[in-house]
Amino acid sequence: MRAKVNQVEFDKGQLNYGDKRFESSFVKGRRLDLNDLIKRVKDEEKKSKKNNLYVFSAVLSVGVIAVILLNFL
Repeated sequence: MRAKVNQVEFDKGQLNYGDKRFESSFVKGRRLDLNDLIKRVKDEEKKSKKNNLYVFSAVLSVGVIAVILLNFL
């Protein structure tokens, strides 16, 4: 019986992922809501798109500055 208690504690630690909402929903015995998971994925996609836009604009800016400098030299 003690092994199962340790396994449950281990599983809770593995499923934490740093998100308190996920941990609290697992610990309380509630079911995970599929809509919450889908929302989380969409939020991550938005963050990823925003980061990609920042990187692309930075690279484009450096390219434009390089072209301008080469034209004046």
